[in-house]
Amino acid sequence: MFSKSCIYGIQAMSYIAQKSGERDYTGLKEISEDRHIPLHYLSKVLQILVKHKILKSAKGNKGGFSLARDPEKINLLEIIDAIDGLDNFNSCVIGLKECSSESACPVHEQYKTFQEELRKNFTEKNFRSLVEDIKKGKSFDPLPWR
Repeated sequence: MFSKSCIYGIQAMSYIAQKSGERDYTGLKEISEDRHIPLHYLSKVLQILVKHKILKSAKGNKGGFSLARDPEKINLLEIIDAIDGLDNFNSCVIGLKECSSESACPVHEQYKTFQEELRKNFTEKNFRSLVEDIKKGKSFDPLPWR
C-alpha cells in the first residue's frame, strides 16, 4: 500500500522520535545503519520530511536530523502524505477512474469504510504514542528487515 520511501520514512521517524529526548540531533549514518536503509536513499527521504517541516536538519559534526515539533503533534498520516501523498485513501480499489457514491464500483462502500478507518487510525497515531508503545512492549520496533 505504501512505497519503500514511505516505509523508510516511518522507520527513520520512529528512530529519531525514540532518540529525541537523548540529544538534539541524530546523525544520518546512525539512522541508516540502525534501520538498514541505504544512506543516500535515506538522505533523500529525510529531506522530503525537512521540506514539509516535519523534521529539521543541521550540518556539522553534531548535526543530523531532529523532530521539528513535539512528537505528539506529528502523526503517521502526515508522514504518508509528505512522502506518498493521499491517493491511496482517495482512489478506487479496483482501479476505476470514476468511482464515487454516484458511480460506484462493486466494492466501493466496503473500501470507502476501510479507507476512512485507516485514515482515522493514522491521524490518531502520533510519534509520542508510537515510542511509548515500543517502550512498554505493546508494539515492536518496526524493523522487518532485521
